[in-house]
Amino acid sequence: MHNTNLWLALIAGILTLPSFAFAENAEVYSLSQEDIDQFNVSSIQELLNRVPGISASDSYVKIRGSSAVKVLVDGKPINNPLSSHSAIRWGFAPFSAIEQIDIYRGASAAMFGEGTDGGAIVIHRKKGTNSHGSILFEGGNYGSLKVAGGNNVSINFHNLHGSFEEYQANGFRENGDSLRFSSSISDQISVCDDNSVSLSLDYSWEEKGSPGYPDYPRLYARDASEAFTSSVYFKREHSIKSNLFFRSFWTKSVDPERELRNEMESWSMGNSTDFRIPFPGKASIPVGVSFESSHVKGTDLSPKHENEAAIFGNWMMRLTVPHPLYLSINGRFNWYSAFEDVLDPSTRLSFNPEKWKLFVSVGKGHVAPSILKRYQNTSTRIANPDLGMERTDKFEFGLSHGFSEALNLQTSLYSKQTSERITYVRIDDGMAQYRNIGEASWLGVETTLSGALSKTLRYSATHSWMKARDDSNDLVLSASPEHRIQTELEWLPVGAMSVTLSCNNYSTQFSRSDNTERVPSYFVVNLKIEYQWKNSRCYLRVENLLDHDYLYGDGLPGSPTEFTIGLKRSF
Repeated sequence: MHNTNLWLALIAGILTLPSFAFAENAEVYSLSQEDIDQFNVSSIQELLNRVPGISASDSYVKIRGSSAVKVLVDGKPINNPLSSHSAIRWGFAPFSAIEQIDIYRGASAAMFGEGTDGGAIVIHRKKGTNSHGSILFEGGNYGSLKVAGGNNVSINFHNLHGSFEEYQANGFRENGDSLRFSSSISDQISVCDDNSVSLSLDYSWEEKGSPGYPDYPRLYARDASEAFTSSVYFKREHSIKSNLFFRSFWTKSVDPERELRNEMESWSMGNSTDFRIPFPGKASIPVGVSFESSHVKGTDLSPKHENEAAIFGNWMMRLTVPHPLYLSINGRFNWYSAFEDVLDPSTRLSFNPEKWKLFVSVGKGHVAPSILKRYQNTSTRIANPDLGMERTDKFEFGLSHGFSEALNLQTSLYSKQTSERITYVRIDDGMAQYRNIGEASWLGVETTLSGALSKTLRYSATHSWMKARDDSNDLVLSASPEHRIQTELEWLPVGAMSVTLSCNNYSTQFSRSDNTERVPSYFVVNLKIEYQWKNSRCYLRVENLLDHDYLYGDGLPGSPTEFTIGLKRSF
């Protein structure tokens, strides 16, 4: 209570200061349409993997090793609430429809609520008036095949967009096959020059095998899921943004060997509204309110209804000094029916003299365990209804400098202190359970060097050093490598052709929380060759080029060499 009062007093005190020049949020790393085009990628996962400190797969995204990342599309969350690891329905963010991506790391993501310990990613769909579309075909080894497409049509005051994607693969492990489909349709209606209303419907379906750990294979375990979302998004320029959404999810896990058959279904509806409060002087303060009501039931779970609500605000000012000096304060108060109330404040000070950028930030965050982590039994996981909320204190200091076109430097020092950390604990017979392990701490340094060595050669190299420990027993946290190196080299031999070589290197790490099993260090080399002719692009993508055998930090095996041939046509 004392800390809460201290933060409230700090916020109230600063809000009574004399008026300064206000500025837009400077805490976000944004990728514009032009930036996205320069990456020469064909999926949002491939794009995010090119951003330092971020790794993405078909179902999750991690920022600095944390999968507690919230992803929103035009204000609508696309994380699956029935997922045990914040799984993301990328099909609800069709790549052909993306106009801009905003990435918030660490404390700056607190304004988006719980589940943002790693950060938040906000995706903005295209809202142009031009008609355009694309179609993509991909095929590769292990029976992989993907067909995707999208089309945008403008008719009078309507801007219609539709997209779909279908993917199937046999997988490199027995019972490792998967099949998924997603579709999306939206209509942006321009009411007048400053007002617009967007309607969207999204659907996805997936079925896949669950092969388990190598020492405890699950040859007949299967998972299936289905999701539907809809939203109404209203926007008035420089005034108000409001998103009303409905989501429904269904999951099923079957394992005949363990006589397991578990089904769960969930629906939720909510609203998030951002608006501006007039402030004495020349500016206004952006604030917002949100609520969500969720209902869940399942085979082993009696119907449960949970509610949450929040009020949040962001205040930033630019101090009148020779070089831009920004002070930003964010605050979010969260109310839960199933957990205690939480206040997540954060503040950031940044200084931008000439080509330098320096900042320091401090804040609080929390993660509320999902329904699945608490109540669902699967072929590899045991439910834990007593699982509680984890709380985190965060600190970060960073700087960047552009020495020349050939050398740009970005580095940051960060630390986190978490209480009641939610941890995936492996136990016996290939089973696991989510548990609160008490105190845990992280201390890390992330440094990126990038630049253009010539007009045809660009590079990027990121080194991450991180110490992650369970303070209750002084053990190293599982799936937490001390060193991680990401390097990328892009060569443009001719104007329409690009060759990209990337390498990810991970030091040894523990796959069990009791530190009894260790995963060896490994590195994976990936290659992509792309050629563009007019409105067509063809490419060859090879993952794990050197065909190394390796295990991920959780003990699951990585894929052998996978190659994909693709063709994309825009019109």
